[in-house]
Amino acid sequence: MTFKTVTFKTVNTSLYLSPFLKLYLVILILLFLSSCSSSLPDNTTSVATFHLSNKEPSTLYSLYQRLQPENITEKTGFSLLNNSKDAFLVRTAAIELADHTLDLQYYHWKNDEVGQLLMAGVLRAADRGVQIRLLIDDSNSWESHQNQIGLAHINHHPNISIKIYNPLGGSYSGSFMRSLALLGNFERINHRMHNKLFIADNQLAIFGGRNIGNMYFGVDKRKNFRDMDILALGQQVENISVAFDDYWNSTWAYNVKLIEKSIYSVAELAVARQDFSKRINNLKDFPYQIPAREELLTLLNNFEHQLDWATLSVYADPPRKDLQDQSTHAYNRLRRANLTEQKSSITSSPYFIPTEQMIAQAKKLVDNGVKITVLTNSLSSNDVTMAQYGYADRRKSLLEAGVELYEMREDALDRNDYTAEKYRDTAIGLHAKVSVIDDKRVLIGSFNIDPRSTLINTEVVIVIENIALAKKVKQALLTDINPRNSYQVFLETNDKGHSHLRWRGEENGKMVIHKHEPNANFLKVFGELLFGLLPIDDQL
Repeated sequence: MTFKTVTFKTVNTSLYLSPFLKLYLVILILLFLSSCSSSLPDNTTSVATFHLSNKEPSTLYSLYQRLQPENITEKTGFSLLNNSKDAFLVRTAAIELADHTLDLQYYHWKNDEVGQLLMAGVLRAADRGVQIRLLIDDSNSWESHQNQIGLAHINHHPNISIKIYNPLGGSYSGSFMRSLALLGNFERINHRMHNKLFIADNQLAIFGGRNIGNMYFGVDKRKNFRDMDILALGQQVENISVAFDDYWNSTWAYNVKLIEKSIYSVAELAVARQDFSKRINNLKDFPYQIPAREELLTLLNNFEHQLDWATLSVYADPPRKDLQDQSTHAYNRLRRANLTEQKSSITSSPYFIPTEQMIAQAKKLVDNGVKITVLTNSLSSNDVTMAQYGYADRRKSLLEAGVELYEMREDALDRNDYTAEKYRDTAIGLHAKVSVIDDKRVLIGSFNIDPRSTLINTEVVIVIENIALAKKVKQALLTDINPRNSYQVFLETNDKGHSHLRWRGEENGKMVIHKHEPNANFLKVFGELLFGLLPIDDQL
């Protein structure tokens, strides 16, 4: 793609703007941006499309028939993807082995090595006739307008359809202008699609906390996430596909061609495709070697002894939950599903901001003998300082209620298990969103225990009833809360009867107690204090 060079002449001016006139101009700009951002194209004439039948012959259907044990009533097999490399390779395998359709729904699909490699696989699948539906939240393009242009290029492929959820509207070339423009229509733009689903041929699905990007797969050079997925193979993938269709056919999902209206010539698209291929070929030092197709099929065949056969239930928010009665929201449907723990629960929630009602309910359960364990981020490992403020304000109440509280360490010793070998010294943060209830029930998805997930963003949670799978997930979480990986937060009472927060962890083989938040620099502590003064609880 070529761009013309434009030269501007510098004009010397001594125009003076009074403070009042400056304020007036700012107001005019905001009003203009408001009118632009609220103007979205007509989306009522788009034709609805739906998922493939789960009886359609395919490579993945044959795999399912081969792996399904005889004499079982459950028709879906599940496997925990606890390792970043496995999570990447299974997605790669599903893309390469799909024969008919790929339905992909993500909050973020980053334009880094992982994002480019998986997108290259998607393009190869489309070239061989696979029908692709890719739904991405508009926040994906806030980092750079070029991301949206890149999606528009790919969308020109006859077998690829890309939609953007709740787009800002208008055409803004930089992240600053896009961020400024959203002020004009904050009430709508504030609602984001946080769901994460990966579905191949309506036979294989992957769900959990991971977005598409380096840090979610252990290959980022600066910081990586401890995350978790579950693979599902079999008939109940149909239920997950139904949830995808609801979003895909929503009037809040806009084909990218309606948002990015630039017209590209065949030659320009060919050049863009060549440039993309060149970038992929230059990724020589990517840590995970991508096997050939037959090896990928062998990789999936090897799941035969790892699959736990069970049933699932899907709890997905309505596509625009802010416009729907709260009774339809995933959180409230989960509450009505009678999933409350009777004996124990262990939960990983990276952004953990429980309501007073939740804390009171936890205290009631603890008083009745239920053990409640929660793992969240520490101040040093958290990538969202605002979320940390909301959590920090509630720590004492949680501990007084009897909740066992752990915070992930950015220097967790076992982070080696979640990062590529060459990046094992990078800091780590928690991103897994999963619970195990009464050692028999697994809840996993995109949902954080915070006001934003409960009331603002759309989320999806999948509930699986299976003791064997629950045991595997719980064991992974018990490793995470080990003193070498997390600090246990507790209250210490002094001789005057005052209680203070303390952090207990293992360092150099010895147990150490910290009186202040460990490994937190001044700027992070100051930021936590600063956000604590702002009345923004309902936005966290």
